[in-house]
Amino acid sequence: MDYDKHEFEHLFKDNYPHMYRMAFSMVENADDAKDVVHQVFTQMWRGKPKIADESVRGYLLAATRNQCLHLLRSRQLERQMVHDLRQDMDASETAKVLGISSSAVNKHITRSLAKIRKTLMQSKDENRRY
Repeated sequence: MDYDKHEFEHLFKDNYPHMYRMAFSMVENADDAKDVVHQVFTQMWRGKPKIADESVRGYLLAATRNQCLHLLRSRQLERQMVHDLRQDMDASETAKVLGISSSAVNKHITRSLAKIRKTLMQSKDENRRY
């Protein structure tokens, strides 16, 4: 579909409420539901898929559902990783869970510790001023 801005805005206004309700019922979070709908419209604007006018609403609802499922899978994976990382794992175990190399884990740890130190030092310096 090759919409101009005015047509796309009309499409957005007509379909946003239906898409938002569906997204909210699936992800149960207002901000996430808004993000899902925004992502669907962004993908549609960029991709300009060939859709018959009478099929647009069905396409948008299906795309919303798929985007919600993607978000829910990501949340589930994140929860699983957090759960797995709560155990005292070494770098190789952490790397296996995250699907990265042990050296990458060590690099992330080193960078994170440096950021923490920097933040603590800045906080300490600010407290000295007062």
